[in-house]
Amino acid sequence: MTPEQWAIPQRLTAACLNRMTEIGGPRCCKRTSRIAIECAAEYSEKEFGVSMPCSRPNCRYHPWNNECLGIRCPFFPQKAAAAAVRP
Repeated sequence: MTPEQWAIPQRLTAACLNRMTEIGGPRCCKRTSRIAIECAAEYSEKEFGVSMPCSRPNCRYHPWNNECLGIRCPFFPQKAAAAAVRP
């Protein structure tokens, strides 16, 4: 494995973690998983020219997560719906 090959997944991991810290907040496995998927799709397009379609679902679990970020979360129902209609 070359140093560049080794660096590829490290850069992706760093991008995912950076995006997660920009949003912030306490634990939410669904939010962090979706952020990682979106980052991987963006990274794949940018670095390899491989398009990976990615949807932005509305969270259905926020009523049960006492630490939900609410409107600060990109997957909170009202916010996700607004992002879906943007061109």
